[in-house]
Amino acid sequence: MPTFILYTNTRHSSEVIDDIHTHANQILSSVIGKSSDFVLTLVNPDLSMKFGRNNEPCAYVEIKNVGSLDSDQTTAISRKICHLIHTELGIEINKTYIEFQESSRHLWGWNGKTFAK
Repeated sequence: MPTFILYTNTRHSSEVIDDIHTHANQILSSVIGKSSDFVLTLVNPDLSMKFGRNNEPCAYVEIKNVGSLDSDQTTAISRKICHLIHTELGIEINKTYIEFQESSRHLWGWNGKTFAK
């Protein structure tokens, strides 16, 4: 149910990308309190992106979740994800936007049904 989607204008090795998948999964699982088996991670590198008017490394992250995310959770996720992106990709934390999205259970499908039923 928790989903991490990263868009960035940087290019890195498959090992770095795998590390991002692993650590993003761990962050969402631990902060939101859901099984890591249900965390989906997507990394979209080497995109045409600009933060402001320059071509410096930057990132946009979407965090999606079935159910609510409280302020403490979004603050913890923001801090940890920005640290991960800075450590792994060298992107300054002031060049990363994170959008959080909450969804009702009936708006997420899985296994031929929704999470509402």
